Amino acid sequence: MSGMLGSIYRRLVRGSSGTVTIYLAAVMAGMIFLTGTLIDFGRIAAFRNQAELAVKAGSRAVLSAYDPLLYQRYGLFGTGGSTSEALLSEVLAGHTETEDADALRLLDTEWSEAEVLESRPLAAHGIFRRQVLEEMKYKAPIDLTIDLASRFRGLPALMKEARKTSDLLEDMRTAYEKREKALDRALRRQKEAGDSFAGSLRGLVPQPPTSLTGSKQAGDVRDTADAALMYGDYAAKRAEDAARAEARRLREAESAQHSPAPTASPRPRPSPTPEPDDGPRYGAQIAAYEQGVQRLSGQLSAKASQASAAMEEALAAALRDIEEAGSANREMARIAETAETAAQTPAEWPAETGAGGFDGGEAGSLRELRRTTADMVLTDAYWTRYRDELAGLRESGGELKAAATSFAGTLGAAPGSSGMDGALRQGAERLQSLLSVFSGRYGASGSVTAGRIDALRSQRAGDEERKALEERSRSAWSGAAAFLGTLSGLRSSPEERQAFDRVRGLYERNLSWNKVQVEAAASARLPVDASEGRKAAFSSADGWMDALGDGVGGLRDAVYFAEYSYARFTMAEPSAVRSMLNGGGAGLLMPHAQENEYILYGLGNPAANISAAYGEIFSLRLAVRTMEGLIECRSYGHPLVVLAAAALYGISEAVKDIQGLLDKGVIPLSKYAKIDTYYKDYIRLFLLLHGGSDAQTARRIALIEDGLDVDLQEAYTYASVRGVSSIRLWFLPGAARLAGKTASWKGTVKGSRYEATYAANYGYQ
Repeated sequence: MSGMLGSIYRRLVRGSSGTVTIYLAAVMAGMIFLTGTLIDFGRIAAFRNQAELAVKAGSRAVLSAYDPLLYQRYGLFGTGGSTSEALLSEVLAGHTETEDADALRLLDTEWSEAEVLESRPLAAHGIFRRQVLEEMKYKAPIDLTIDLASRFRGLPALMKEARKTSDLLEDMRTAYEKREKALDRALRRQKEAGDSFAGSLRGLVPQPPTSLTGSKQAGDVRDTADAALMYGDYAAKRAEDAARAEARRLREAESAQHSPAPTASPRPRPSPTPEPDDGPRYGAQIAAYEQGVQRLSGQLSAKASQASAAMEEALAAALRDIEEAGSANREMARIAETAETAAQTPAEWPAETGAGGFDGGEAGSLRELRRTTADMVLTDAYWTRYRDELAGLRESGGELKAAATSFAGTLGAAPGSSGMDGALRQGAERLQSLLSVFSGRYGASGSVTAGRIDALRSQRAGDEERKALEERSRSAWSGAAAFLGTLSGLRSSPEERQAFDRVRGLYERNLSWNKVQVEAAASARLPVDASEGRKAAFSSADGWMDALGDGVGGLRDAVYFAEYSYARFTMAEPSAVRSMLNGGGAGLLMPHAQENEYILYGLGNPAANISAAYGEIFSLRLAVRTMEGLIECRSYGHPLVVLAAAALYGISEAVKDIQGLLDKGVIPLSKYAKIDTYYKDYIRLFLLLHGGSDAQTARRIALIEDGLDVDLQEAYTYASVRGVSSIRLWFLPGAARLAGKTASWKGTVKGSRYEATYAANYGYQ
């Protein structure tokens, strides 16, 4: 086989017929075509790689021109300074071979188009948040744990116990007052029932009872005693008048039998001596007595029925009030049953804190205080006795009504009767005796009523002291509110108000641009009522401690924003605030002297944000100091008195804390934890709780824009670069064009040049 090929080669080379030249020319043309095409293909591949790198370098170069002040002060990246197109042109030119007449340019690259599209401005909340998270993702958890969480460790568990204790005592106080008010109404109704007969029968039955021995002359009857005492005289006079009337009738009849028949003789002259008058003598007294007892009978019957109805109505109301009081008492029992349950404490907040911290005994003291609330619950025997008292009242009232009705019937039968003296005296005696006993037991000053009043007084031991303490708490609360009000009432200059208006305008502009609604302004005022203030303080303290716990556990993005604000923005120093209260503190009411306060509360009044910060500090200190008060004031004994004393203690000590913070800049965490805390620690806590809203993000952006005089809507964080580049083909552009149809070159051949478009996107994060 090899010999045959050699023979053919010798014939082609050594032949003289001219065919060799033709064949060699054809072979060489193919080789030249293939070689030139491969050279251009290699140049195109190198060109594409170089052009792509140039575009990517250009996009990075555009973003390398960030605003240095923005990064230095706030750790944020945003374009600023050089023109993006100029930077891109400079980078592309640097990636192009320089022209040299004596050198062969393998890649004579030309850029016909180059453009930059910047996007994702820093003013967008999503972009701003991502940069903050990137800046703080390593710093925030470490700083928070080392610098802040260690100060407050142990307090959250104790505050939860204190809140549970305070809430339980407050709920107990509410139920207690509801019960006692219902019992007061029941007592009032009981007195009304007890006074029903005494009031209705006043003037009809003698009160106090009168002696029914002896007698009275018959006449006008005023009461049951008159009816009984006059009856004997009435009966005697009535009998005498009846006898006289009968004697007169007989005499007149006898005279009529013996007198002659009438004649026409003249009328005889009257005898100088008149005949004796034998007719009735006591008609007026008899009539007065009979009319009096008839009237008394009707009144006694009617008044007894009215008194009985009034008694039943009052008793029914009293029983309803007792039922309401019993319901409140059952609620108190339910509350007291929860006293043994310990407060739920997050696992990341152990009670142990080491030197200077809480020793753990405080929580046990609070639980012991909760247990004492069981002594306030009234037993079932109490309610049974009370209902038995009212049943006895009803029974005695029924007996009294029956006696009055019976005696009214006796009185009705007295006119025209005889021999009822004993019955009237006996009935009147029984009636006034029953009324006296009824009033003596169930009247307003009766023994049963007095016993009930004594029972109420006994179960309300400490109420007067508690109310006195609550009054002092209200006075102390008003003083605290007035003091904090002096902060918000400080006068600001036109320049300061103008500066706040400018920041407010930037804030609203950013919210509108991000299509976020303006949030309602925070309130810088304390609640009107001290009790409501205490509840709000414990609720807020729970939120602060939970926020800090979540930050320690790494569970919240808010910790990054809070720590970012704490690290990058200013806050009002307590010494400057004290100076301002004393007439100094120049510049403190400018926005950039109180940036964190403005971020937190967003109030337009230059002094209101500082006032709101101190109001929130007061609320937290109130919760801590009230916790101390619940332990310190246990010697008062009664749980509600302890609560009132603790409230006064908390308010007084919290005011002292605010004064100490302004004067010294530092206050102890608690009486039981000798750990120094500073104003910045509390602002840091508040940022943890409040620091993640869109409104606060907008306020941060507004402060940055105002402080650096920049527009973050034009501070871009993302660049898209697009360029069109070409290279001249050295060999057979047509062949390259033809080859390009069968291979994916991602470019086109135009004339003698290969052209391609490249794009690169790059962002700060």
